[in-house]
Amino acid sequence: LAILMLIAACGDDVTLAPDAQPIACAATFHGNFEELTRSPDRCARLDMHDGDWFAEVAIPARAIDAPFTIELDLGPTAGAVVSWSALATQRIGNGACIYRAGSDATPRGALDLTLDTIALDTRTIHGSLDLTTYVLTSPGTDCGDGDTETLHVDF
Repeated sequence: LAILMLIAACGDDVTLAPDAQPIACAATFHGNFEELTRSPDRCARLDMHDGDWFAEVAIPARAIDAPFTIELDLGPTAGAVVSWSALATQRIGNGACIYRAGSDATPRGALDLTLDTIALDTRTIHGSLDLTTYVLTSPGTDCGDGDTETLHVDF
């Protein structure tokens, strides 16, 4: 009887604790700073500007005390990335560390986007992206040893 009770207690049902919330946004930074951010709040939204759909992603980066913003122009049908930009600025004394990349930036950086779902009617977007930004520094400002910062986001 004890063995049967033990087998019954070892079922494979998984229940979240009442206060546990699913992760809607997860980001990992690597390079001049390291950070893992997880949030139950969405960090990506879909919006229309001047006839094009834009995915706007905003990740709070505690290590640099600034938001990391990414904007993806998905065109009029939200079918492909037309252009993109990423930017974050960390103030250090009288200088700054600027994390920047984009289709119009020099150096350009890199973006790899995977879209799982796009719902234009509810303006929701889910997927992941891998991003490499360059670290641009003000004269006399120490932003770390590297000249790039990488970011992986699941949204």
